[in-house]
Amino acid sequence: MTLLIRETADSDAPGAVAIVREVMPHMPITVSTFLHRRRTLPARARHLWLVAVEDGVVVGRGEAGLNWFAGTDTGFAAVAVARAARGRGIGAALYERLDEHLGALGVTRVLTMFYETPEGVAFAQQRGFREVRAEVPSVVDPREVHVALPAGLDVVPVRELPPEQIHAVDEAATRDMPMTEPAAAIPFEEWLDHVWEFPTFTRDGSIAIVDDERAVAVSLIFADPDSGRAVNAFTGTLAEFRGRGYAFAAKVGSIRWAAANGITRMATTNDETNAPMLAINRKLGYRPTGRLVECLRDGSG
Repeated sequence: MTLLIRETADSDAPGAVAIVREVMPHMPITVSTFLHRRRTLPARARHLWLVAVEDGVVVGRGEAGLNWFAGTDTGFAAVAVARAARGRGIGAALYERLDEHLGALGVTRVLTMFYETPEGVAFAQQRGFREVRAEVPSVVDPREVHVALPAGLDVVPVRELPPEQIHAVDEAATRDMPMTEPAAAIPFEEWLDHVWEFPTFTRDGSIAIVDDERAVAVSLIFADPDSGRAVNAFTGTLAEFRGRGYAFAAKVGSIRWAAANGITRMATTNDETNAPMLAINRKLGYRPTGRLVECLRDGSG
């Protein structure tokens, strides 16, 4: 077989998406979301998209660039190879090209994240990466969640609110999430592309808790009814409204929507040190499905 490493074309999307679904089974990724992200990623990300092709078939993919959402000059890299094509050096060939790109950008501090496996950890360690943080991915069948919404709260789909309000909660609450790199402000117009206009973002299934005519807590959902998958990408509450059960109520509202709209597998991820949110997930019946590790490389690879 002849291996070709080249830049990604839009026509590669189906093959690339199939690989991502293998390595990130909790994500409801589709061809439309893959292409949307390619079109809307800010130019300052300096992004390189690669595929590995054998005899016309996409067997691996990789991407690297700057962490535009963190506001730092730290880079990131991600490599994935189809299960049937592993063990032939394809991941190493992809990573070499990505590392050259990051080097040309002057980046020496690089992050990556992947489902923890012995093979994945060994691959990362061989290239100078070390674990710095981890998340717990969990799933639930929303049809099996029978939890009542707390009484007395104004629980509404985000469709009923100005997107500026949802952006404000997202921006403020994100600051308090455990993360390796501090989050930078995402301009409203970029947030619209990144969240509000994202192909699988559901404005009906994403839920806000309203207090005094403004959103004070949100649960943001990306859903693909065709596959029956959804992911709770973010749940957060403004600091002054925490401790009142608003995050729990927002998540219950989104789970109810999912159960009524063909979703059979709803996923979420949380930093493994985020005890309050992990407790909420356990109460709702979420089951851990492994461990996502974030690894850092300082210095040249």
